[in-house]
Amino acid sequence: MKNRSESKKKVNKNWIAWLKEATFYIHALVYMLVRIAVNVTMTVQGFYLKLVTGFLETDEYPTPI
Repeated sequence: MKNRSESKKKVNKNWIAWLKEATFYIHALVYMLVRIAVNVTMTVQGFYLKLVTGFLETDEYPTPI
């Protein structure tokens, strides 16, 4: 059985080692897809709400409450 100090040692990797691992690219892909989904949702949400509420801009009320 290994003692605790041996089992908790961290392996230092350089940047080339990270690029050789498939999980690096899987995490990057998932992160990018989530960011795209959130950004598109937040961008389109304002236009959607304006369309659904039927808000019409006037000189007196240029933006919705």
